[in-house]
Amino acid sequence: MNLKIKNIALYPINRKLNPKFISFDGDKINIITGLSKRGKSSIIDIIDYCLGSSDCSIPTGYIRNFVDVFALKISINENDYFIGRDCPKDSAQSSNNMYFIDISKKGEYPELNTNKWLGNKDEYKENRDSIKSILDAFAKFKNIQVLKDNKEKESGFTVGFRDTTAFQFQSQSIIANNTTIFYNTDEFQYVDRLKILFPLALGYKSYEMLLLDDEIKDLESEVYKLNSKIEIAKEKYEYNKTNLYEYYSEGIKLGLTNSDINLESSNVEAIKSELQNILKNVKKNTFFIEGNSIRFSEKLEEFEKQRLELNRTLQTKRMEFNKILKFETAQNDYLNIVHVEIKDKLKPIEWFLNRNGTDICPFCDSKSDKALIQLQRLKEVNTNNQKLLGIKNNHNLTFENEKKNLKKDIQKQEIEIKEFDKNIDILLNETKDNQFTYQKIYEYIGKIKLLLDSLVSPDNKLILELEAKQQILNSKRITLNNLNKKFDKDFVLSKVTKSIKTYIDLLPIENKEHCNVLLDPTKYIGIKIKDDFNKSITFLNKIGSGSNYMCYHLATMLGLHEYFYKLKEEGKINYVPSFIVFDQPSQVYYPDIDYTEKLQKKSKSEIRNKGIRRY
Repeated sequence: MNLKIKNIALYPINRKLNPKFISFDGDKINIITGLSKRGKSSIIDIIDYCLGSSDCSIPTGYIRNFVDVFALKISINENDYFIGRDCPKDSAQSSNNMYFIDISKKGEYPELNTNKWLGNKDEYKENRDSIKSILDAFAKFKNIQVLKDNKEKESGFTVGFRDTTAFQFQSQSIIANNTTIFYNTDEFQYVDRLKILFPLALGYKSYEMLLLDDEIKDLESEVYKLNSKIEIAKEKYEYNKTNLYEYYSEGIKLGLTNSDINLESSNVEAIKSELQNILKNVKKNTFFIEGNSIRFSEKLEEFEKQRLELNRTLQTKRMEFNKILKFETAQNDYLNIVHVEIKDKLKPIEWFLNRNGTDICPFCDSKSDKALIQLQRLKEVNTNNQKLLGIKNNHNLTFENEKKNLKKDIQKQEIEIKEFDKNIDILLNETKDNQFTYQKIYEYIGKIKLLLDSLVSPDNKLILELEAKQQILNSKRITLNNLNKKFDKDFVLSKVTKSIKTYIDLLPIENKEHCNVLLDPTKYIGIKIKDDFNKSITFLNKIGSGSNYMCYHLATMLGLHEYFYKLKEEGKINYVPSFIVFDQPSQVYYPDIDYTEKLQKKSKSEIRNKGIRRY
């Protein structure tokens, strides 16, 4: 974003006084010097406040007591604009009263150089939200809510111009901070917003990709919910399997089927289909199916074999469960006994160590530290003994999981054995007169008809809806994957590292010839230092030296701004304004005396010729 600050204006409460201006040259480095406690650091707060910050960080007292309106004259794409904001009165955090004038449309507008415009300032009045919207439009931000991680819409953010302040200011509290490098990232909400802004600002994501990201997250959520509904419906549907199978077994006993359906591997649909066949056959007056007698015997044998196998498995699991219980008991007893015994024996150690004893033997007056060394060793033994309890608890946690799993398996197999018992009983159960009657068959047919009518299979509409959404989801994933290849994140981050390296080489950083700055905003908001000589990658706070911290801040911010500025050459949007303010970088780094003396010999004209303006 081609935004430059042309001047800062302070309009006084006392209209008899003239407004104060600090002017800047947009094509040069501007250096402001002055004595301590003269308001230099407030410049960042004034600029931030006029650009729509939610709070006012301008110091209370002298400045606020005399200023009515803080204002900026800015240039955006070579057009000039005026933005003002009322000074918060009393102890108010900020004022919502702001002012906006398009100077390029109104000409030079000399009234802004005096207090005259304040007489009809309501004519230019705006609120903070409208100023934010104006600046968002200039920066080409879109009013699109972006989801945070995999959260719901309520947790989404709309990133905009205000979020770019992270790259605009390096206040005294940040310029040499070893943990924070970006302005206004002291709260999680700002960090989350910066994580969304960074990919846009660096150019490895576009709004199209962010929208696709959100749409994919929404679709994934919908697909998950549909899958859950279908799974719940299937579970309810399959819950009828046991009941249906018992009717199938009774059908074999009555001679109405010769089909082979396995209790363990079958599903509701297979059993339901066979019961429907039985209904059809009975309607056709087919009361006996050829091959049923053999199937009856085979099924009975199959049930008994499977039940026997389940019993064997169940017995094995019972033994495993019992072994764990015995082992736990023995382990706890052993650890408790050892722990208590050692604790009792070593109880006097602390008492001895707390005494103000000497290293002189009371018997022979010889000097020796053996006793103290031995006491220290015994103290270590006592400390290690305390750790036994922690070890014991860790083992208990592990065995709890084993016991839980075994209990589930045992309960499940007991239920399965009961089901086999029921089906065996159905086959072996005989009527009083030891023969099947038509009445018995018709009673059976009536029961299975009622049961089949009550079965509700999973809604086919849900399945079709799921398939449609899954198809859309797959299509969007392919589109996003293709865009990710086009906007190569790794390539972009390597270019940023290269841009920052230019400034690392210019600054007095230790071991700079081997060091690079690494950025990866999706993983962390900050920088890591890659040291090729030591083969290490560490966060900034592991480097040491306030001078190094400050220089890495300068290199990172200048490298980023150079990268942002060149984005237009690649046909990408630069969302970040083209200015940056450093507050007293010299505080943590003092040049060598020789260098200072040489600098003092330079004339003001020489400094100006190098593009530096002093105030």
